Amino acid sequence: MRPVFSQPARTCSANPTGGKTVTHPSLNRQTPSGPAQGSRWTREQIRAARLAPLPPLLQKRGLQLIELPVGNFELAAYPGLLLKDGYWRWPERHQAGNAIPLRW
Repeated sequence: MRPVFSQPARTCSANPTGGKTVTHPSLNRQTPSGPAQGSRWTREQIRAARLAPLPPLLQKRGLQLIELPVGNFELAAYPGLLLKDGYWRWPERHQAGNAIPLRW
């Protein structure tokens, strides 16, 4: 099983790793009654997903994690893919993000 990363979008926002997190332009058009037209999630739901701790979510999906110092984890099936709290980074591939752009 290989990770699939979301298609690049036109806008970005900062993430805890210092890189850019891809966001979809339609997510910026929040309406008072809920998500923007064409969007499935509200701004609050997106924020919660970005902050969701990844290690327990991936363990629930049956992925084996290797615990590293300082609260970091590495995915056994994907050497070099590092997780911490709600974000991931893959230094060898120059990629980083949160739970939203990482799809399995």
